[in-house]
Amino acid sequence: MFEVQVCAGLLSRLQEYKSENAQLEELLVAERELSKSCEARIKQLQKDLSAAKKEVSKTESSMSEALAAKNTELEALFSSTDALKKQAALSEGNLASLQANMEALMRNRELTETRMMQWGETFMCLGFKGGAGGLQSGDQ
Repeated sequence: MFEVQVCAGLLSRLQEYKSENAQLEELLVAERELSKSCEARIKQLQKDLSAAKKEVSKTESSMSEALAAKNTELEALFSSTDALKKQAALSEGNLASLQANMEALMRNRELTETRMMQWGETFMCLGFKGGAGGLQSGDQ
């Protein structure tokens, strides 16, 4: 009898172990499925990250090229502005010179007119008349 009880106890324990083993196998299968799902998700995220990095690289390259083009454009504009400033300064100098020359010409003209009037008065006082033959004495 003792042997029967031992066998019955062992059989009961064996059943418990089989039940536990089945549960552990179910958990292991579920864990493997979850692990595969996580690995697939990780691979997809790595692909997405790689694609995003490529897009960032392309965008940075495009922005760098656009920035270089804008810098070149700005340098050209600054150069053009400097050239226009120099040209404006030269034009201002030329204008001032022309104004000074014009004023000198006006003074010379006024002096010439004044002298001509004085000479005319002198000639009139001396009795000279202007005519078709040039200056003539009033005595003729």
